[in-house]
Amino acid sequence: MRDADVNARPVVKADALKLLVTFRGHFQLPFMLEQVPLLIRHLTSEHVVVQTYAAMCLEKFLLVKDKGADGTGKEPKLTKAHLQPHLEGLFSGLFAVLENDELPENDYVMKGGKYNTLTYMPIDPQISPSP
Repeated sequence: MRDADVNARPVVKADALKLLVTFRGHFQLPFMLEQVPLLIRHLTSEHVVVQTYAAMCLEKFLLVKDKGADGTGKEPKLTKAHLQPHLEGLFSGLFAVLENDELPENDYVMKGGKYNTLTYMPIDPQISPSP
C-alpha cells in the first residue's frame, strides 16, 4: 500500500485492499487514519480493480461504527474532523475513477464514495437554500 507506484503489482494491491475491507472492524482508529490517504492515492491507479477496491474500502471504512458513550456502537469511527483534511483529494480521486473509459460507471464510487462522503462535507452557514 505504501508503494509510490500505484500501478505496480495491481493484483497484490487489490488483495491488500480486500484484506483491509475484510478486517476493517478490527482496526484501531490510528491505523484507519493512516490508510485513508493511501486509499485515496490508489483511486488514481490505471487499473480498474485497484480503483474499485480502493473505493470500496473507503466506503466500508466510513460505515464502521465505534462504541458510543452509551456503549451501543452507533457512532461512526471516522468522523467529519478525521476526513475533513482529505476531502479535496478524495473527491478528485473519485471523479478520476469515473473518467476511466474501462468502467465509467463504477458502483462503489457512486454508492459509497460520493454518497457517504457528502455527509462529511462542511456546510457553509452563509449559504442559505433558495426559496
